[in-house]
Amino acid sequence: RNSIWKIVEHMALWKAYMAGRMAGQPKRPAGWAKEADWKALPEVTDAAWQATIRRLINAQAGVKAELTRRSDDELNQTLPGTDVPLYAIIQGIIAHDSYHCGQIHYIRAIQGIAAES
Repeated sequence: RNSIWKIVEHMALWKAYMAGRMAGQPKRPAGWAKEADWKALPEVTDAAWQATIRRLINAQAGVKAELTRRSDDELNQTLPGTDVPLYAIIQGIIAHDSYHCGQIHYIRAIQGIAAES
């Protein structure tokens, strides 16, 4: 089981990775996420939580910046080192975010926190 904080850390990590891939960074070696993903959280402080939120916001800004650089003609092109077209990568990012946002909403519901309207 993961906390909301761990889920947000996970989302920021993968979003930043995908922004980097779209920017031309090479694929990371297999197994890299074992060291980087789902790791122990830092000391629970407001400053540490705010740093996590900033990482997610910055990662999203990176994805958005990469997408705004693309034309519709590039959607069928693949990223270096993969045979997956850009449109499928974008769909994957959206699906990943949707899945984890659903988890966060579910955790909040269990905690008795009403969804925002």
